[in-house]
Amino acid sequence: MDSPIIECKALRKDFVKHGKTNAVLRDVNLSVREKEVVVVAGKSGEGKTVLLWLIAQLDKPTGGSILFRGEDLSAMSRSALAKVRREEICMIFQDFNLVPIWTALENVMAALTHSGLTRGERRDKAIHLLEKVGLGEKLGHFPSELSVGQRQRVAIARNLIIDPAVIVADEPTGGLDPATADSIIELMVEPVRAGKTSLIVATHGNFPLTAADRVLRLSEGRLA
Repeated sequence: MDSPIIECKALRKDFVKHGKTNAVLRDVNLSVREKEVVVVAGKSGEGKTVLLWLIAQLDKPTGGSILFRGEDLSAMSRSALAKVRREEICMIFQDFNLVPIWTALENVMAALTHSGLTRGERRDKAIHLLEKVGLGEKLGHFPSELSVGQRQRVAIARNLIIDPAVIVADEPTGGLDPATADSIIELMVEPVRAGKTSLIVATHGNFPLTAADRVLRLSEGRLA
C-alpha cells in the first residue's frame, strides 16, 4: 500500500461572525495515499470547499495539522511552503479562477513562471497540453470567449502542466452537461491512474462516485 501523501489530523476550522463562533470543520481526520482518487461528498454548506482550501494552503486551520509527505505544512518556512503551493499541491476552483485578460495559452503558461524553463519551452509545453485537452484551436481565445466546459479544460491544463503531487478540485463538473463532464473527469483521473498524482474532489452530487477509489461524506463538520 502506498504511503499517505496528505494527512489531516484533528483538523478544525472556526469562523466568527457577530461575536458568534461557527465550527465548520470538527476534528477532521483524512489520509490520502499516492495515486488515489478520494471524493468528499456532502450537501452544500457542509464545509467541503473549506476543507479543500485548507489542504491547498489557501487558508489556515483553527486547530489540528496538515501533513504533506509526512511534514507538517504549518512548520515549513515561508519559502518552502510557497514552493509546495506552486509545484506540489494545486487547486481547481469551481469558478475556474482564470485571468480574464489573458488568453487560454497565457493562463496555462503562467503556471510555469517559476519553472526555470525558457519562454519558448513554456509556450511549447502549454500548447502541447492544451492540444491534448482538445483546445488546440482556442489558444488565443480569452476566457469570456470560451464555453464553461472549455474554461474548465483550461483550468485543468493549468494545473496538470506543473505535474503536481496533489490536485484538489471543488465541484469540477458542476454546471457541465453529461458528455462534457465525462471528458473532464477523464482528464483529471488519467494522471492519477498513470501514477503521477493524487486527486481529492469535493462534490454534492455532480461527480460520479464510481470514479473514486474512496468516498467520504462530510456532515456537520465531520468526515465519515
